[in-house]
Formats: sequence, structure tokens, C-alpha cells
Amino acid sequence: MDKKLEPYYLSAETALSIVSKKFNIKIDIKEDDINLRFKKYDRNNTDDSIQMKNFFLSLGLSLQDILFNNGEDLLNEPMPILLLTPEMKWMVCVSGGQKIKLVNARGELCYVEIEDEYLKELSAFSILPLNKVVDSIRVKNIIKNSLSMNKIFYTKYFFSSLFYGNFCVNYPSI
Repeated sequence: MDKKLEPYYLSAETALSIVSKKFNIKIDIKEDDINLRFKKYDRNNTDDSIQMKNFFLSLGLSLQDILFNNGEDLLNEPMPILLLTPEMKWMVCVSGGQKIKLVNARGELCYVEIEDEYLKELSAFSILPLNKVVDSIRVKNIIKNSLSMNKIFYTKYFFSSLFYGNFCVNYPSI
């Protein structure tokens, strides 16, 4: 465990409440619930990963693993991200880069430089409420989005054809 990261270690309840603010939802979880199920978490163990995903599914949340090797890899991920040590210490990351921006227990944001060797031990998760996931994969929404994209294309096609036809009629070739 890295001593300089101790102020950023949060309880699971605190970390999830910070992440849930993004979605305007309340996550009811007790520290004992997660401590009884998980003593350690290994990001390379598929059983641990499946257990963690099932636990969050029971809370109505979709958990997505984020694979990274250094802080730069986190730049393109949707924030906030939950970081989890193998000893089940939770952290909330709100920005990646050479220095990672973490939230401490008082809710303050601080840039912290974490060694790449230690980062490789951490697990990172992105959380999404299930109702958002269901909305994004509904056939109705997919059709509506594709039709709106086609409307734009065909509108541009119509106007370009109209102007081309108008040009040909008004300026015949000699």
C-alpha cells in the first residue's frame, strides 16, 4: 500500500455516493455488505470480476472494467472512475494524465502522482445505471437515431440535387 495515497482511500459507501452524483441517483450500500463478500480483489481473476459485476447488478448498476497501464490511459475514459486496490481500498478518479486527480475524504480534488508499478495493481471501473444502459440499446432509440442521421443526409442530397438541376436548366451547355 502506498502511504501517500491514504488520504484518498474512501469507504465503498463514500466512493459510490460521489460517483452517483453524476447520474442524480442514490446508491444504498453498507460497508459491511461489500466487506463480507470481498476480502481481496484481483483484477486478473475472472471470478472476482464476475462477483463484483453481479454485486453491482443487484444494486441496479452496470459495472465496466477499464484496462489501463498508466495515468495517460485514463484520459479517454468517462469520469468519474472508481479505482480499487487489491486490499479493497476505494478511490475516486476524476481526471487522468501524468498526475491523476483524486477525491479525498473531505471531497477536495487533488492531483497525485502515482507510480506506474502501483497503478498496474489497481482496478478501474466505470459505473452506469441500468436504466441508462437499457435506454441506449432499445430498438426504438436505435431506429430513431438512424432515421435522424438519414434525414440529414437526404436533406443535403435533396438540396444539392435541386441546385444542380437548377444550374443545368438555367445554364445549358453550348
